[in-house]
Amino acid sequence: MNLRWRVAQYFELRWWKNYLHKKDKDTYLQEKHKYWMRLYNMIAEHLKVNETYKILDLGCGPSGIYMLFPKNKVTAVDPLIAAY
Repeated sequence: MNLRWRVAQYFELRWWKNYLHKKDKDTYLQEKHKYWMRLYNMIAEHLKVNETYKILDLGCGPSGIYMLFPKNKVTAVDPLIAAY
């Protein structure tokens, strides 16, 4: 991992910690669920997801679109996932 990448990851994690510490966890997760639902509804006519699909959420952050699919097999990947 080069220095530029490490610096970028440091500042992204710092941003997330600052952003999330001000928020109630349940409220934040409800807001994110609504956000992802609105986005999914905009693309649903082109992308129908059923329970048999495997889902890959790259760069998922602390609350990615995978939240919408609790019955699916999901792989959520983010360089900072362990820190969230």
